[in-house]
Amino acid sequence: MRVRPLIARARRCRTRAFDALHDAGHSPEVVKVYGLAGLPDITSGPKQVKRLTGESYVPVLVLDDGEVITDSQRIVEWARAHPAPAAQRHEPALPRSRRT
Repeated sequence: MRVRPLIARARRCRTRAFDALHDAGHSPEVVKVYGLAGLPDITSGPKQVKRLTGESYVPVLVLDDGEVITDSQRIVEWARAHPAPAAQRHEPALPRSRRT
């Protein structure tokens, strides 16, 4: 199964979830969501997340079949349980210390 957008806003959580997906051979599209927790969802990103999950919190992983996975730990668990097929695996990336 291919992975659709990983919608993220918090850097630490995005990195943990993104790294797990990348390590499992997926190449997710990252969509940055701007806003602050506790404030009204006035921009399109948080509104989209809320429409998908009922909450404004990220990261959110959206799979090709429409399944939505929230929380970085759940995304990490999904990535470990669903490595990308060999034909869909991405090219080797830079070491983590060189990622920006």
